[in-house]
Amino acid sequence: MERYFFEKLTPTKNANISIYDEAIEFVFKNSDVTNVAISGPYGAGKSSVVESYENKHKEKKFLYISLAHFKPIAGDGSDGVDETMLEGKILNQLIHQIPVDKIPQTNFRVKKDIGQKDVRNVTLFFCVLLGSAAFISASEKIKSLADELSDGIWKSALLRVTNNDGIILAGLAFCICLAVGIHYVVKMQINKRLLHKVTVQGNEIEIFENKDDSYFDKYLNEVLYLFEQVDADVIIFEDMDRFNSNLIFERLREVNHLVNLQKANKLKGEKSYKPLRFFYLLKDDIFVTKERTKFFDFIIPIVPVLDGSNSYDQFIRHLKRGNIYEKFDKTFLQRLLLYIDDMRVLKNVYNEFLVYMNRLNNTDLSWDKMLAMIVYKNVFPRDFCDLQLGRGYVHELFMQKEKASEEAIAQLRQEIQRLQEKIKYINKENLNDIQELNDVYELKYNKLPTGYYGRLTEESQLEKNKLDKEKGKRIEAIDNKNKGLLLEFETKIQNLENEISATKSKLLNELITRENADSIFMIKSINPIGKENEYKEIKGNDYFELLKFLISNGYIDETYNDYMTYFYEDSLSAHDKVFLRKITDKKGRNYEYPLKDVMKVLSSPVLRVVDFYEEETLNYDLLKGLLANQKNPKYRNYLSALLKQIKDSKCIEFVSKYYESLQFDRTFIVELNKQWPEFFYYVYTNKGLPSEQMRRFSLDSVCLLDEQEVQDINVEGCLANYISEQSDYLNVSPENTKKMISQFCVLEVKFKTIEADTANTELFAGVYENNLYELSFENIRLMMKSMYKEVDSYSIEHRNYTVIQKAMDSPLAQYIDTNINKYAKEILKNCSGVIEDSEDAAIAFMNNESVEMDIREEYIKALTTAISDISAIQDKKFWTEMLTKEIIKETVSNIINYYKEHSLNSGLMKFINGCAADMDYSQIEVDFGAEITRQFFDSIAICNEMETSKYRKILCDIGYHYETYNAENIADDKMEVLIRNHVMEMNDDGLEYIRNNYKSHVKLYINQNVEPYLNLISADNFRYDEALYILGMDIEDNKKIALLELTAKPVSVVGKKYSTALIEYILDNNFDEHDERELYLHFSEYEKVVQSAIYRVAESRIDDIIADSALVLDDTLLSELLNRSRCSLDDKIQLWAKAIPHLTEETCKKHFDELGFPELKGIFTKRNNYSKTYEDTSDVREILNHLKKNTWIYDYRESNNGEGIVVIKNPVRDKKQ
Repeated sequence: MERYFFEKLTPTKNANISIYDEAIEFVFKNSDVTNVAISGPYGAGKSSVVESYENKHKEKKFLYISLAHFKPIAGDGSDGVDETMLEGKILNQLIHQIPVDKIPQTNFRVKKDIGQKDVRNVTLFFCVLLGSAAFISASEKIKSLADELSDGIWKSALLRVTNNDGIILAGLAFCICLAVGIHYVVKMQINKRLLHKVTVQGNEIEIFENKDDSYFDKYLNEVLYLFEQVDADVIIFEDMDRFNSNLIFERLREVNHLVNLQKANKLKGEKSYKPLRFFYLLKDDIFVTKERTKFFDFIIPIVPVLDGSNSYDQFIRHLKRGNIYEKFDKTFLQRLLLYIDDMRVLKNVYNEFLVYMNRLNNTDLSWDKMLAMIVYKNVFPRDFCDLQLGRGYVHELFMQKEKASEEAIAQLRQEIQRLQEKIKYINKENLNDIQELNDVYELKYNKLPTGYYGRLTEESQLEKNKLDKEKGKRIEAIDNKNKGLLLEFETKIQNLENEISATKSKLLNELITRENADSIFMIKSINPIGKENEYKEIKGNDYFELLKFLISNGYIDETYNDYMTYFYEDSLSAHDKVFLRKITDKKGRNYEYPLKDVMKVLSSPVLRVVDFYEEETLNYDLLKGLLANQKNPKYRNYLSALLKQIKDSKCIEFVSKYYESLQFDRTFIVELNKQWPEFFYYVYTNKGLPSEQMRRFSLDSVCLLDEQEVQDINVEGCLANYISEQSDYLNVSPENTKKMISQFCVLEVKFKTIEADTANTELFAGVYENNLYELSFENIRLMMKSMYKEVDSYSIEHRNYTVIQKAMDSPLAQYIDTNINKYAKEILKNCSGVIEDSEDAAIAFMNNESVEMDIREEYIKALTTAISDISAIQDKKFWTEMLTKEIIKETVSNIINYYKEHSLNSGLMKFINGCAADMDYSQIEVDFGAEITRQFFDSIAICNEMETSKYRKILCDIGYHYETYNAENIADDKMEVLIRNHVMEMNDDGLEYIRNNYKSHVKLYINQNVEPYLNLISADNFRYDEALYILGMDIEDNKKIALLELTAKPVSVVGKKYSTALIEYILDNNFDEHDERELYLHFSEYEKVVQSAIYRVAESRIDDIIADSALVLDDTLLSELLNRSRCSLDDKIQLWAKAIPHLTEETCKKHFDELGFPELKGIFTKRNNYSKTYEDTSDVREILNHLKKNTWIYDYRESNNGEGIVVIKNPVRDKKQ
């Protein structure tokens, strides 16, 4: 018999405690060290250290108080810690470790084992006490009764007993018993304090008051009393830190201090005094700050004997001892034991593994997985129990595996969709050069409407953003196509499809990745009453990461049941029985629940037809078994019931997931369609199935059903519409191509788009020949490339009708001919606004009466082909649009033809403006006659919208003129053309017309007709402003003077480049007073002839010159006036005085000579000359006053002899003064 070696979980008593022994010895050598902490994490070996020390030092007495406390279950209301309860637990353990006889004074009730001897003694005591009392009280009655008796033994005995000696003995016995009873009561009062107070006549008397009682309350006294009676050197407090309460340590420290204080007082001076020490076994983190060093007298740290770094070595030691180490994967053990740091857990895992290994002895089981389950059982025992009952965190984790699988598949499908989108754009793209694409979109951008300052409108900006996005995708498509990535994308899609298939059957650990691990392990569940369970006790556990490791690496997987219970080879496996129990208990569906033996399940008497109407029977394996055995009437009924359940409950989810399962059978499609013909309509309208499943279902239906059945499921055309929407529907290899095409025709399928590159060749040809596609631009382009072999994408897009006309007998051309309007709309919508059909094709299209009018108009808007002869277009209503669109060749013939039909409207004006500048209009009269030419000339002459250059060209080429022109609102630039090109002749009417309507053009009109104008002007039609303009022209002076003779109005000559003769005439006849200042000031700059004219003006205006203080005279002009003028001396002095601020000493001296006072030149000396006198006249005094006023002299006075005037030049006082 094989022997197993188990490991105990209790502390070790023979551990190596070398340094710890010395530390504890240090404590006992110091009497003041009484509160000692032995700290270390759980499982570090604290208890082993203490017990090993106790075993080594048997002379010391230890008393243990162990307060086991386990983490409460979340939500059970036991999270809080009651300090009173904790103190009670300590006292409870303390009391029961002290002999009762040693604590007689305690008030706590302590049950004591009472022996038979004590019972007999108490019985005898009460018998003697009560018997003696009763005898004494009844002795007289007994004596009377004895007297009445007849003589005999009883009488003599009673008389002897009741004599005085008997009564004395009875009284003595009573007193002795009473004394003993009183002694016992007093002792009880002292020890137990049975009576505290007695009230006598309203006064309270305290019984046996103890003067030595502490001032602490009674509870503390009891505690001190108990601890005093402890016969131990050390009290060990274990596991108190598990309560997370620091207050109890404060209370115990207080107790320790008081106990040792009382013991010291009682044994004062005695050598036998030994303090009572408290040892606390606790975690390092019981205190969060440095206060623990103040609380404890000494702290002994325990180095853990086990942690994540050495747990592997410890565990394999046990495994090797049990001879099972070789059965495990070493890497698994090393990784597993990184999470376990508790020796007790490690040992218990080993112990339980031995048991499970022995009882579940199955060679198919993995030892690593079994060990993982045992570890899980130890660190999460409650959840392990729940797992056995089909609930709990781990059970829910595996139940929600499908969700993780769906998320992984969704990501793969998203990647497939992205690749399919790229393939779609590659196939759709008809350009190969990015620059060509840029040119196309540049044209589109230029056609966007703009607002002020050429900025895009809000709508245009949105459209531009849309175009930018579309352009970006097309650039990527061109780049991918040029790099040849199409095949690579298709290969990636196939690989992703394979990965999806593989993902459906993956185990949970295979679905867990770094990215989704958090979301998978953070599951929640809702129980039947709607209460949510977040499994906080699991997720908040220190070992949660260990559980995640075990599950993520597959050590705990979907086979966990095999490692939890026995298995008996029976007719039905335990696994399949669980499935049947779920059906009978109606515990909910599980589509993927794997059945080990489907036929045994189906043949089980437990199943009934009615069960298949319930969701619990929705199972892939079960359905596959029914489909495979439906010939059996029993199973056929089961299948019908199951399909009816799917129909009634609209259980699309099951159908969808069954499609993806490995158990899928195509027979299911046939049976489902028969039972539920509206199924496809339902999922189509409600989007109940994923796109790939919809595709597979429709293909299976088309291929497996007959025509009538296909028509039955095509409710409201749902199947036809769906197939028509699938571009890749022909990318299959059907068993019967003709049948598939026939079914398409029955359904009247019209494919919206077709992926021809991957389409089945026969199917594609059938679709083309039977017109089973919409006449969309994409399909037209596809057919032209595939069937017409037209490889020029630009021609397809912009010259489509031209290409089609090359093969009018083809199916495509006939299809188009019968649907010309739809075809035209598609072409116009996809030509990017540009049609470049040949001229013949364009004329044929525009003259095709089957084409709707608005479509032809749109066609013309997009057409860029120029029509040589506008008259070739039969419907003249299109001419204006063609003209506007500029798709008519620029010929005079087209212009006049259009003019004859529509006159000179805005469209024709715009067209003419756009024509070549060198177009010859001179032959219009020859080709179309004088009448239409004159009409055209008149229309052009009054046309402001015409471009000026074209306006000039047409009028000049035709060469007509106007004697009288009275058109209104002619633009200035057009009027300039008329004037410059002499279309308007110079005459009275013309001049008046220009003066009244185009004042800004009068000068131009004059300039172009100077001689006629001068000949035309008289006093009646003379204009002063026009005369001024003529004066500046380069013509003879006599003509200008002749014109001036018609007016006396002043004419300015300042700043004008008039000739000398003209200036002289103007100054003499048309002097402008505003020129006065400029002429006087710059007199010297003019020629002599002009100076003479200026002098004449100045001489005639001397009074005005004197009066105007702002006028400044040129010094030469002043000298001329002083010398030549016939004005008075006083006026000349005033003229000189005005000029003083602008004179120098030299010019002033000159002017003194000109005034006739040469002697006054003596004033200009540097010093005062009081000997120099001047004639005292009024003129001299006036001159001196002006000099004084302008500070040329300081003052003047009469001479000392009274014979003249003395001038004081400087204000300095003089001795002579």
